[in-house]
Amino acid sequence: MLFHLLAQSAGPARVQAVRFWSFGDVTRVAVQTQGEYKLSSDQIDNPARLYFDLSGLLPPSAAHRGVQTIQVGDRLLKQIRIAEVSPGKTRIVFDLVAPVQVVSSQLVNPDRLMIEIRPKNPGAGSVSVARSVTGSEVIDLSSAPGAAEDAAPAFSAPRDPILVVDRQLMVLNTLQLQPLPAQPSATTVIATPVATPGVNVATRELAPRPNSAKGRQLSAPAKIDSSGDRSLVRVFGLKLGRVVIDAGHGGHDTGTIGPDGLMEKELVLDVALRLGKLITRQLGADVVYTRSSDVFIPLEDRTHIANEQKADLFISIHANSSPESSATGVETYYFNLTSDKAGIDLAMRENATSTSSISDLNDLLHRAVLETKLEESREFAQRVQASLWAASVRMNAKSKNRGVRQAPFVVLIGATMPSILAEIGFVSNAHDEHLLRRSDQRQRIAEALFKGVSQYAGSLSHTQLARAGQ
Repeated sequence: MLFHLLAQSAGPARVQAVRFWSFGDVTRVAVQTQGEYKLSSDQIDNPARLYFDLSGLLPPSAAHRGVQTIQVGDRLLKQIRIAEVSPGKTRIVFDLVAPVQVVSSQLVNPDRLMIEIRPKNPGAGSVSVARSVTGSEVIDLSSAPGAAEDAAPAFSAPRDPILVVDRQLMVLNTLQLQPLPAQPSATTVIATPVATPGVNVATRELAPRPNSAKGRQLSAPAKIDSSGDRSLVRVFGLKLGRVVIDAGHGGHDTGTIGPDGLMEKELVLDVALRLGKLITRQLGADVVYTRSSDVFIPLEDRTHIANEQKADLFISIHANSSPESSATGVETYYFNLTSDKAGIDLAMRENATSTSSISDLNDLLHRAVLETKLEESREFAQRVQASLWAASVRMNAKSKNRGVRQAPFVVLIGATMPSILAEIGFVSNAHDEHLLRRSDQRQRIAEALFKGVSQYAGSLSHTQLARAGQ
């Protein structure tokens, strides 16, 4: 369930909104901010609670001397309380069920503090499934404001805020495919919204079908992966027929913006379209784009498109950023639950535009951690990373191989097929930004991604298409 605690009026720098998402073993909180502030935090026992002090910001209510409360009631978090504990200092207190692990990140575009909490002992106890709703409404629970206690993290009796339950955002957009024209050779099919104005479209490129001579299949042994094993995908000789390519961000979500103004959303869309053409023309596979123009697609809808299209592979393309302007290199992720801080921090940044909770997290996670999918996603990531790194170091000798990593990206959670997220470079690095502006360098990146896809596809099946002249 998604809650907004909204600022009631414009004015001094203040906390603009507080949102939370419950995902069973993970609770994520986004604190949208306006203006500069200093951050400090601590976790306290007896009773268990966590607090963040934002010095320089007022709370999100005009009656900012009162305590405002958001009821959460999930496995990890009882409630969130917000108050001005001293002039110009807002304290946000998390009343915990038990001590937790905490990761926090300060992000931009828009400015926000992302907080993710997990149990200290993962797997202990029952799992709460996130609640889901439909519709849209505003709930005014206003009561008389009161004075907050100074300094102490445990506030006086909570007083209710104004809450907005944003229900419309919880509904996944419905797509309806228009009929294909007869005998397509390289056709695009547009998926249009049904009774949901403003939904962005996905496009699909169909590869020319091989003729009977090219379509003869030659038997070969089931191939092993890089670890020496044969997953079910390989044992059954499954082949690559359709690939979904996801250009990250889009529309109002610009992604990272480089020192000279290069926007991640523009870069990755160009690379995605180039990659799609290579796959269609050289592999003969169908390609579906989650977006083929500068539009915003909700994160959950991107894998929904892949599942609806029964894709064999899903690849999400992004560009990286770092507070260190010299950071450079490429890395490739596949979905897994991880304790790696760098992976979690990046996932939190990429997940920040997620606007809907997962109504049945248990089912999604069950599908996401299927052994075969994880094995093949890892194999897919290794192929792409090796090729991407080889191209990257040719472009920039200082580029670093940041390797294959695991992280809980929302855009990968629901995918039922092998799926990866590729970070093709650091837009925050001025030198890399200059290179990434060039058309020839973007083509090299697309070709590197294609090589990884092609090598992975070639490693899968014990049947191979006969080539002309063979």
